[in-house]
Amino acid sequence: MNVVILTYLFYPEPIVMSTITEDLALELSKNHNVTVVTSQPCRPYGYPLPKETMKPNWTFKRVVLDSYTHAKSDIIGRLKENRSFGKAAKQYIRIHHKEIDAIYMNVFPLFAQKMVIQTACKFGIKTINHIEDIYPEPFRQKMGIVGQILYKLLLPMDKWNLKNASSSVVIGPKIREYLMRTRKVKGDNIKVVYNWQDESRFHTTIESTNQPISNHFTFMYVGSISKAAGLQGIIDAFVAANISNAKLVFAGSGTEKESLISECGKYSNAKIEFIDAPFHKIAEIQSQADVLILPLLKGVALRAVPSKLPAYLFSHKAVIACVEEDSDVADIITRGNCGWITPPENVERLAELMKVVSKQPQCELRSMGENGFDFSQNNLTQKANLKKLADIITNQ
Repeated sequence: MNVVILTYLFYPEPIVMSTITEDLALELSKNHNVTVVTSQPCRPYGYPLPKETMKPNWTFKRVVLDSYTHAKSDIIGRLKENRSFGKAAKQYIRIHHKEIDAIYMNVFPLFAQKMVIQTACKFGIKTINHIEDIYPEPFRQKMGIVGQILYKLLLPMDKWNLKNASSSVVIGPKIREYLMRTRKVKGDNIKVVYNWQDESRFHTTIESTNQPISNHFTFMYVGSISKAAGLQGIIDAFVAANISNAKLVFAGSGTEKESLISECGKYSNAKIEFIDAPFHKIAEIQSQADVLILPLLKGVALRAVPSKLPAYLFSHKAVIACVEEDSDVADIITRGNCGWITPPENVERLAELMKVVSKQPQCELRSMGENGFDFSQNNLTQKANLKKLADIITNQ
């Protein structure tokens, strides 16, 4: 079989979907001819990408499209990137359609998705559409009246994409249910495959996670320090909880880091720290927490599963998740018995939960951490998901 993997994220970009797509290309190329078609690497914004864009162990071909890229998170630049990538991918399919049996696509919603699916349908090529985030819901949530209009205009396009792709892949069963309900589509062609990460980089910290680390009970957030993370609410809750022997640590970088550091200067009695979190030290940093915090803004957890959740669970740590109860994040934590759920953007409820959690015996926290680790190994690893995704592509 001749398989094209069409993706806007790929090596050397240090992003979860880049790693997943590389794993998939290597797996499929064991028995099939695989071509990865991608754009010039540019993410994350400001990150010094290595000059090497190839690996000697690759058993597949890579093609870089001549399309516009825009690493910054602004709507005009991202829209231009979306359409440019879609047009370039469309042209590639037109030229090479006789050499393509299937297209696995992890591309921008919604325009690039439609361009690829339309072109593939024209030439009778099957398409597997991997949906990492649901659009156009974010427009409605972030852009007021204009967003409401965009949502109504663009929702039919997403419905069309779902109905016309040969198969769609989503990253959680609750997301599948949401799409079936809101897009009025049957679930037969919507498959669930969890995202995975390389859990091996967390193995060296297993022993240290069971040892006392600090005189303070440590709540920790690890990830991008941006407005989308809703971190001001975490600070407000921690200050309101006023736990005498606790500290709050933010590990990472981002556009809001300096302003949050300045804001925390007002709270002289609260122990709040900001540290850097280089990729190769994430496991070591997370091992210093008693509990890891996963905050999401309202609605986000209903359409996405953050990549930091499996990384948290790989660290054998209990998790506080600020998400809706009917989300996949809540489902994972409940099924895994590995933490607590509290409503998003609810400072009062989070403050009360922090008080309760800080009084938990260390043996109970360790037990939750082990539960989460076991769940992650059974459900959120490459071993549990890679072959499942590959089979969806080859068995259509």
